[in-house]
Amino acid sequence: MVTGFQDYWIAGTRFYYRRDPIASVEQPLVDLGIIKTATPSITPTAVELYDPDGGVKSLADRRTTQIKESYDVTCANLSLQNLALAFMANPPTSFSQSAAEVTVTHWATPDGLIKLKDANAAFVYGLAAIGGVYSTGATIATLTVTAITVASTGSVFEVSSDPTAIAGLAPGKAFILNRLGLANVANSRTYTVAARSATTITTVEVASTAETAITGQLSYATAGTIYLQGADFLPYSKDRGIVKIVSGGAIAAAANVSIVYSTGALSGLRLINPQTLGDTTGDGFFLFSRTKFAEETVREFRCQISPNAFNLADGDFADMVLTVSVLSDLTAAVPAGRLLHHKGTVPTRA
Repeated sequence: MVTGFQDYWIAGTRFYYRRDPIASVEQPLVDLGIIKTATPSITPTAVELYDPDGGVKSLADRRTTQIKESYDVTCANLSLQNLALAFMANPPTSFSQSAAEVTVTHWATPDGLIKLKDANAAFVYGLAAIGGVYSTGATIATLTVTAITVASTGSVFEVSSDPTAIAGLAPGKAFILNRLGLANVANSRTYTVAARSATTITTVEVASTAETAITGQLSYATAGTIYLQGADFLPYSKDRGIVKIVSGGAIAAAANVSIVYSTGALSGLRLINPQTLGDTTGDGFFLFSRTKFAEETVREFRCQISPNAFNLADGDFADMVLTVSVLSDLTAAVPAGRLLHHKGTVPTRA
């Protein structure tokens, strides 16, 4: 018969972590979220002294010289705070990207992709629109757009001055509708001229939405080439900031081109710089909860956290494995933290 001192666990685990101050700034306590698995490992290392007298080694003494306690934590919460731990980085910092239209020179390769960058050569993401591509050195002029009418077969742009004498706006030519003055930035793209009158330009492409009473701006080439969207280039991914150069288009050889694009507004704690901190040291708290939170035990300690593995599967929730190594100080009254049954009844003798 089993009696007394029995405590059987079906436990759910939670891990809280507070980094040591960074540059004298106190850090908050972070809840790592759902812990799929916590695997403790306690590995003692001992030295043994044998007496070989008599031809048979007998154990004369044995001393433990090292105790390594660590936990492999499988964490399903890939928050930026947790990812900072996994990438051995300082906590996430703010990242700001203004909504603006820019023109930057890029190297284009036929049938290749271009990763867009800004004027400082930093790669860009989260674009609102990719306006167009034109040959480097082209002479660009502008014309004011006052309204856009959308039809099933194309769009009609009302313009402020007569375009019929402008060679760069002849049928078959392309123009870029700039972001400036638009109510809907999604309308910013490259359009092909189908026809024109003294007050309008009709295009092959259909705008995203109609616009009225605007002071927009289109760009056309008086020298050089504005390339056709679809035939010469494609906005491969606005979110990822990628343009594709179409094989067999007007960009027949690798060369520099000018690319017009619009960034979307971004702000908030979005940026992590990996390997800026190395192993992170702080206070760790493992909570082992049982029987619908009626029982709970905490293992608290000083520790270092280092990454172990990532699992980014398409058929299950992604997770990451962090190794939490317990630090000890044999000169301290409590050398390696505490294990405290802080909630529930302690099992007693029957």
